[in-house]
Amino acid sequence: MTQESIDYNALNDQKQFYNSRFQAGYMQDFADLYESCRLIAMKAILNSVKASGFNPSTALDYGCGEGRYIELLTDFFPDVSIYGSDISDTALQIAQAKYSSAKYLTMSDET
Repeated sequence: MTQESIDYNALNDQKQFYNSRFQAGYMQDFADLYESCRLIAMKAILNSVKASGFNPSTALDYGCGEGRYIELLTDFFPDVSIYGSDISDTALQIAQAKYSSAKYLTMSDET
């Protein structure tokens, strides 16, 4: 992803801004140390939640982007209805194509 491929004029329109980021391949370069650390942290959190005996009926990945944690939530809680929500229609289309078992909700903004 290049800086030129992101529409920074879209900063006043959050949906347009995030759509332009995902269209430019925003998450393509996230398979690095930072993302690996986030995954380790998420697994530790979900292990703690599961060990506590908490049995949710639904789970929401707020700001799910391309759905990187949808699969993880499904692995930890296979009988739970999983929802992903993001402001970017582009990101949700990618998530839906990768993880069709979840339901996806478009946010109107980040508030």
